[in-house]
Amino acid sequence: MVVGIIRNKIVSIVPAPRLWNALVKDSPSIMPKILSEVISKIEVLEGDGGICTIVHTNFKPGTTEKELRYWKHRVDTLDDENFVFHYYIIEEGRIGKKVKSTWFELKFK
Repeated sequence: MVVGIIRNKIVSIVPAPRLWNALVKDSPSIMPKILSEVISKIEVLEGDGGICTIVHTNFKPGTTEKELRYWKHRVDTLDDENFVFHYYIIEEGRIGKKVKSTWFELKFK
């Protein structure tokens, strides 16, 4: 397996605090609406949304790879002051087959 990093920068006219609330803090209710063609449901399985919270995301059939119907992630960092969010994919169809692990970092400035 290959170790790699993918970086992407997106410029938005929406202020960082508003994006933070929509895409991180309120994602279970907002993301299925924003990405309704890809995400069918997001639910918190354990926790209160903070560190160590486990979140389950269901993807709509035919919108992702066959093996990627859902994923579960664990919140590792949730920095409300600096708008930094780290989460680690703990379960999904490709883990152990095509992908060993996946970790994401989102920063809003």
